[in-house]
Amino acid sequence: MQRQPTWSWSLIRLAVALLAGLLACVLPAMAQSPLLLDPGTGEVDLGPHIRYLHDPEGRLDATAALVQARTGRFQPLPASGAAFGFQRGAFWFHLRLENRTPTQPQWLLVQNYALSDRLDLYLYRADGSVLHQAGGDHMPFGARSVSYRHPNFMLDLPAGMPAEILLRVQSQSSMQVPLVLYTPAAFIELSRDAQLAIGLYYGILLALFFYNLVLYTPAAFIELSRDAQLAIGLYYGILLALFFYNLVLWLALRDASYFWYLFHLSAFGLVLLTLNGLGFEYLWPNSPWLADVSVPVSICLAQLGMQQFARTFLRLRKVWPLADRISLACMGFYLVLGAASLWLPYRIATPVAAASVFPSICWIVAAALACLRRGDHLARLFLAAWSMFLLGTGAFTALAFGLLPRSFFTEYGVQIGSALEMLLLSIALSYRYAALRNENERIVRRAKQHLESQVMERTGELRMALEQLEQVHARLREASRRDPLTGVYNRGWFRERFEALVEEARERRRPLALLMIDLDHFKAINDTHGHLVGDDCLRRCARIIDGTLHGYGALVARYGGEEFIAAIPGLDLLHARELAEEICSRLRQEPCRTRGPMVPVTASIGVHVLDVDDPDLASDIALQVADAALYAAKAGGRDRVVAA
Repeated sequence: MQRQPTWSWSLIRLAVALLAGLLACVLPAMAQSPLLLDPGTGEVDLGPHIRYLHDPEGRLDATAALVQARTGRFQPLPASGAAFGFQRGAFWFHLRLENRTPTQPQWLLVQNYALSDRLDLYLYRADGSVLHQAGGDHMPFGARSVSYRHPNFMLDLPAGMPAEILLRVQSQSSMQVPLVLYTPAAFIELSRDAQLAIGLYYGILLALFFYNLVLYTPAAFIELSRDAQLAIGLYYGILLALFFYNLVLWLALRDASYFWYLFHLSAFGLVLLTLNGLGFEYLWPNSPWLADVSVPVSICLAQLGMQQFARTFLRLRKVWPLADRISLACMGFYLVLGAASLWLPYRIATPVAAASVFPSICWIVAAALACLRRGDHLARLFLAAWSMFLLGTGAFTALAFGLLPRSFFTEYGVQIGSALEMLLLSIALSYRYAALRNENERIVRRAKQHLESQVMERTGELRMALEQLEQVHARLREASRRDPLTGVYNRGWFRERFEALVEEARERRRPLALLMIDLDHFKAINDTHGHLVGDDCLRRCARIIDGTLHGYGALVARYGGEEFIAAIPGLDLLHARELAEEICSRLRQEPCRTRGPMVPVTASIGVHVLDVDDPDLASDIALQVADAALYAAKAGGRDRVVAA
């Protein structure tokens, strides 16, 4: 038999090996088809399009990771989503996409999780160009593409050009990286509907505003950041209102429960500031060390407040001394852990602090159950409040450790649980007061026969308590009329009071002067020196305006932004103009002393005196005339007074 030459078999084997290698490179890439950003596409969940790779040692570079992504070494996200818990090393995420929307060449990539240490993004285009950007809370806040509390990257995706995104995330905190993609129209529609729901949510203390890691157009992201900051501002505004309300009650009633509730509320607010990135954005933007230690330290402080509040509210020292000593031991543990967190590595301190939250709240619930069994009826609402917080915190902790998949409840568990806790604790405090009142009524009934003097004493105590509450409510009503930044009245109270001043001027037939004041070029002050310096300038200018007009019985209010308004009864046009000139002169001669530089500020003022003989006199018309005079002053060169 004739044998085939050996060189021909070698060529065949070589061809087969080359074909297998080619298929090994091509087929995985074909399996991951690119995401097409068509003009007609609305909302896209990126989970099915993303592949990831866990690099336990963190030694892969971008070139090696891209090769592994293209050769099929990356795998789809697990069923639980992009929540992996506390992991060592780095995670790589790969996405192929092609923008087919010519009107949107730029997109913004946002990781809506504020605690990641280091992110490296590589954008590979079909033309061979490679762009690299870095972010995370281990870099200065100013390094971000957009000044936003979550890490973000601006991407240039020309229409019709395929691209690949390679994202490396390495952090000692929990690894959470979900992705969603919107077209501008779909995102605007979604954010508009979400804005209404968020407004209702924040109105009842169910504070939440976290989205997943998303790609946005610049215009859509600016719209979202503005609404998000407003919603978060409302949430923290409500926290501040609760803080000051309980502070006044504590000062009035001297009940230790209120003080420790204030401590817990403040520490918990610090926890939320840290978790959603506002602390890194506003408080320590250039300190990665503080960004790391603030998480475990704030958790320890919050737990200290929780344990001490439970001790005082449930009266554990008297009702159950053993439980009181256990609570003191828990407080000692958190005190030591908080101090140790200043030098312990983040990967040790934060998981320990987060994991200890669940048993800490479980112990508080157990203590409340024991007090309830011992006959303390106030423990019932206390137990319900902390049970809600226990469920929410437990869900959030399980998400952080990767024990539960990412969902609405697990993502917003802390906010939902804390909101319900605050609500139920308020009810518990009210129930406590009602219980004292019922006890007093029972004593009154008994005292009709035997204890008349004791009834009179308790009645006097109740009357004093009611008077104190009335004083507290009066202070709160006055606070609601004031602008929290400048201390002058707010716009709502001015409009209400101005109507009464107009009617009074018509009845007494005396003039009523109206000054509309606008600080010149105030946006430039904010852009140049920052909003904190701008706030100092607003407070300084408000004091000057109010001090100038105080002796004339004027009603001074902040009308909006950098605009103020004043109504002065009994002042004619000549004297009103002289007062306006005095305000301009004082502002011009007294630059604002701020926490930064001395900032010169001028103002444009429109003056109008209402004609009380006019039968068609109306407050809205008077405001329009004064506003027109103000715009005439601004058009005339600013830093001047125009009367109309």
